[in-house]
Amino acid sequence: MGREWKRAAALFLGLGVLFVLLAATGGPCLMKLTVGLPCPGCGLTRGCLSALRLDFAAAFRWHPLFWLGPPVLFFALWKQGKVLARPGANLAFWAVVGVLFFGVYLVRMFLLFPDTPPMEWNGNAPGAFLWRGLLG
Repeated sequence: MGREWKRAAALFLGLGVLFVLLAATGGPCLMKLTVGLPCPGCGLTRGCLSALRLDFAAAFRWHPLFWLGPPVLFFALWKQGKVLARPGANLAFWAVVGVLFFGVYLVRMFLLFPDTPPMEWNGNAPGAFLWRGLLG
């Protein structure tokens, strides 16, 4: 077995273990746990799990970019972020992915925040106390 295949197999095994752990624990969002605000990826794990159950409507509700998360993670980890051969094209690809995730995040924050899962406010987070202090 070649070095690339061993590396790919190890990556898939590691991602599989991570995916199972996230699914078993409910996939806590570290940003929501610490700051109180959902992150741009909130709902992505649950969206992928819904897609695996072939419930694409639920997958889209959890995160509209559920279909983009796994390939992006794969390329980021396996190919060290080099999706395209030319550096400029590669940078443009990651910029488009970033803008897409951030744009979807802003729309979801505007439409769903603060009380529609997964975009709900965590008032018990340590950072929530800072927000309350700053905002009044």
